[in-house]
Amino acid sequence: MAEDSGPDRAAVTALRQDLAGAGFTVEGIGAILGPVAHAALAREPALRR
Repeated sequence: MAEDSGPDRAAVTALRQDLAGAGFTVEGIGAILGPVAHAALAREPALRR
């Protein structure tokens, strides 16, 4: 079995650039969700049923 050498840094960098380019950032998601939902996601501890 091959040993895991960790994440492919080039792939991680490319993914980060793609997500940021699509507006998938903390600020971008917060703007889409609105202030109430965004604040709910930031609550600690998370609410569970």
